[in-house]
Amino acid sequence: MTEASERSFAPWTPGLLARVSTIAVNDATEWQSARPIYRGRWLGSVLVQGAARHLVRPGHGVKDIDVLALYANPNPPGHRGHGRRRAQADLGPSRFGVHPLDAQHGYTGRRVDLLVRDLPVAPRTGLADALVPWLAEAAAACSGTFLGAGQCSCGKPHRSGWYWAQSPVIALAGDRLGSVIWSGTGVA
Repeated sequence: MTEASERSFAPWTPGLLARVSTIAVNDATEWQSARPIYRGRWLGSVLVQGAARHLVRPGHGVKDIDVLALYANPNPPGHRGHGRRRAQADLGPSRFGVHPLDAQHGYTGRRVDLLVRDLPVAPRTGLADALVPWLAEAAAACSGTFLGAGQCSCGKPHRSGWYWAQSPVIALAGDRLGSVIWSGTGVA
């Protein structure tokens, strides 16, 4: 049985990163299959938030694993896409164990939150070329200090891109698997 803990401080391994990558690729395939308008528009998937912070700065710990799939917006310029979604998958037994609340819902490993966003870029845009300007714009939206746990010193809520920009962002597919695409602007 996998050990239950609020947060795992076990280090990432290439094998664990590959498992998360497989979950991300399978999810992208399913998303495109169910939504033909997105076929051929997947830019790639990235690891974000706390799990990405823990990969770059061990000691932060992993509560859950957030994966962000990015797509080129299928709509005309100026029209927001429909690419927003949050689903979950089970990482399965691993050195990260399982969060106690997730274990109560039948998970055997850390929960993987599968998020989707579409960006206003052309379909064949490189992942970093699409993501870095979007994160830079999101980060510039507020000069407040990231306090962690979805909090900003300004006290105002922000769009999800601002929160993702606070932490490192790690590539989850292709020859860049495990590489840092964005180093993060926050201190947490």
